[in-house]
Amino acid sequence: MIGYSQSGFTSADDEQRFWVELNATIAFCMDKYRSTDPVYSLRRLEESVSDRSILERRENVVSAIQLRRSDALLAEGYEIKPNPPEDLSGGRLLAFFPDHDLSDGTAEAETNGFFDACNTPPYDTWIAIVAAAKGRSHDDFLISWVPGEIIGAVNEAIQINPEECIQWLENHPHPLAKALEREGLL
Repeated sequence: MIGYSQSGFTSADDEQRFWVELNATIAFCMDKYRSTDPVYSLRRLEESVSDRSILERRENVVSAIQLRRSDALLAEGYEIKPNPPEDLSGGRLLAFFPDHDLSDGTAEAETNGFFDACNTPPYDTWIAIVAAAKGRSHDDFLISWVPGEIIGAVNEAIQINPEECIQWLENHPHPLAKALEREGLL
């Protein structure tokens, strides 16, 4: 879990880990999204994730995905950089609040399966779980990267999502969003 407070990342390691995972996610997903296969084109790293498993074991699942993605990129000879990217390669960052989900399936229907029935974004796009304010673990959220080709449909899904468990990161008041905005990434 990435720690972030009002004054910044809680450690230099957390900051470096975040940049590594953001860069790795973009590099891994950049050419994989297929509008003809929105359900599976970005669900290749973790085949055992069920709709509700992120709620039950979120940190372990995210760590496993990060490791598999890193291994795949290193096998391809990709050097993962530990500093902020120049841009998001046409994509946007999404915040998903799994503890607020009603599993209504509207986002899934709106995006033809990019989100699952529990409004969970495809796991290949997961960057990190971010800790909420101390004592408010139900407000922890997952940051994921959304490819440019699906931004329109994701935006529509956000608009009709009744529980507001998915939102563009730039619309969230978390200090990490403000820091990414200062980096020119939101």
